[in-house]
Amino acid sequence: MLKKVLIFILLSVTSYQVTCAKDANCLKYDYSHLLMNNNILGCIGNGQRLYIHFDTVYKDKEKAELYHVAGKTRVKDNICSFTGNVNISRFKQVDTEYYPVKHYKMIAKYEFKEDTKQYGAGMFSGRLESDFFIYKDSVYMDEINNEGDGYCNNQYKGVWKSYKTNVIKKANFGIDRIPDDGGLDVGCSEFMVDRSKQHLGWETYMMLISPDSKRYHQALAEEQREWWKKDKEKFVTWEIKTEKRKAFANIYINNKYIQSVNLISSFEYTVEQDDYNFDGHRDICFSPRDNSWGIYFLWSPAEVKYIKTKADNITGLRYTVPELKVIITLNYDNKNNCVIWQMYQYINNHYINKQNTNKRSINQHIDNPFVLYSRLTSNYTTPGYLLEETFSPDGTVLSIKHNPTYDQLNPKWQYYRLYEHLDEIYNKNTDYSE
Repeated sequence: MLKKVLIFILLSVTSYQVTCAKDANCLKYDYSHLLMNNNILGCIGNGQRLYIHFDTVYKDKEKAELYHVAGKTRVKDNICSFTGNVNISRFKQVDTEYYPVKHYKMIAKYEFKEDTKQYGAGMFSGRLESDFFIYKDSVYMDEINNEGDGYCNNQYKGVWKSYKTNVIKKANFGIDRIPDDGGLDVGCSEFMVDRSKQHLGWETYMMLISPDSKRYHQALAEEQREWWKKDKEKFVTWEIKTEKRKAFANIYINNKYIQSVNLISSFEYTVEQDDYNFDGHRDICFSPRDNSWGIYFLWSPAEVKYIKTKADNITGLRYTVPELKVIITLNYDNKNNCVIWQMYQYINNHYINKQNTNKRSINQHIDNPFVLYSRLTSNYTTPGYLLEETFSPDGTVLSIKHNPTYDQLNPKWQYYRLYEHLDEIYNKNTDYSE
């Protein structure tokens, strides 16, 4: 009997050591970029909308499991600053058979303390689950199935406790979905708020799902607010009008008229605010609904207004990729059964330095500041890539790669196409492609 007990203890200790070894290996990575994801939906109490924004997240220099966090919360119009921490408890490996990377779930405790001097302040605490994978010794957020029904990540489940009254309310938030939402979410493919609870701060969110609403543009402006900047926020709104067959938009910042910009008549527009030239200031783009092009206006701090910029070459489905400081478009060539991705970079001063025939350096003006940097082409029906082309700002071809493998692609394309690359390996391993 004693021998069996000793064997059980030995096996338990060995198992514990293996678990700790795995955790220690995972702890060597920095997860701050995963925790900084601000694509957050949240609710507090009976379903009242809760906004969360992370300003900074960084890993402790001595405790590998500890992350320091600072940010803002908002309920209705009340904004509070908070500081706190995320403390990793353990990791759980959740690998899928045949998948070419190791999937993990990070399980952690969190505690976010709002500023005691601010109105309605309290403390958030609870449990966090975050899904990620490791590829070539780097950590990536697990977004492999982010277009699938019910996808979610960074699920914070816990409570909020008032400093003043000690009242405790359920407070949960996360990426794309909210854990334990109490019946708030009735959507299948995406987050949808139950009609009976839309009045709890969800009206503008739901208006964007039904864009025929007369208040669509008001809702669009509200949902794109940078509310976490508080008194430094530039709340941009607009009115689109048509007079004498001419269309224009009046733009306001913090309810103050700034300027009018010309549009094209007979279109219904959607409006997107983003930093298209990556200078730290949000710009604005007016895009006709169901069309693949836009009218770009870049913010000029010097002139304190938006300046129209030529971007005729940016057509197709558009994606701004801040990590690479590029805009990527997606187009389909149905005649040749091809998919074409194009990567654009912004040239700040619209000039490039070029050598003339006498090998003298000259400046050449670029009419379109968004220059094509690279083009990647693949076929609908076969895996892999047909062609990668890279260009100089003046349009000169710098390199051409025929039938490149993923590992032969430009590092920027490798970064952008990583998830599709992993899917292709998975399909090959499972013979799913056949």
